[in-house]
Amino acid sequence: LVPASADQLTPQAAVERLFTSSTINADWFAPSFLAQVPVTQVQVIVGQLKSQLGAYKGVRADGDNFLVDFDKGSVPTIITLDGVGRIAGLLFKPPVTANGAPINEDASKAAIARLFTSAKLDPTWFEPTFLAQVPATKLQSIVDELKSQLGAFHGVRVVGSDFYADFDKGSVPTAISLDAGGRIQGLFFRPTVLKRADIGA
Repeated sequence: LVPASADQLTPQAAVERLFTSSTINADWFAPSFLAQVPVTQVQVIVGQLKSQLGAYKGVRADGDNFLVDFDKGSVPTIITLDGVGRIAGLLFKPPVTANGAPINEDASKAAIARLFTSAKLDPTWFEPTFLAQVPATKLQSIVDELKSQLGAFHGVRVVGSDFYADFDKGSVPTAISLDAGGRIQGLFFRPTVLKRADIGA
């Protein structure tokens, strides 16, 4: 085995570099990551988080993951590095307040509910750079498919820092972030959690 170089970044240092550098460098990422997420998109997401949350304060460990701290809240962050210290996996979860509750909780719940209660999505609900990555037509097909699979929509609840869109047949764990104007700038539907069928009569 080749020993890791002495100056190889730790995951925590890699997260810190993302938020303290004026420009994000493609060399910091594994090619397999960049094939899925262009460095320009990472730059946009990091810039949006900084503009939304104020001054950067630092990165601290949170179990196996990290919290990136700002004046107005923290961003739970999952990161993995490859064998030479490049970022191979990166996920920013929705920002939370100091006590772990989602930032803009009510606005975020309303934004998720609107997705599932409206017959047609309105592009003005979304931040333009988000729509550049995920077209409104693709979002519409995803939302329509979830509604057809899961039946009637019941509402949105919060569990810890996560949102759950509840339907007759199950729930959709949903990560969402809004910009300063309340537009959706990040949206991710995790695998559906189906309700177990009642056993017995």
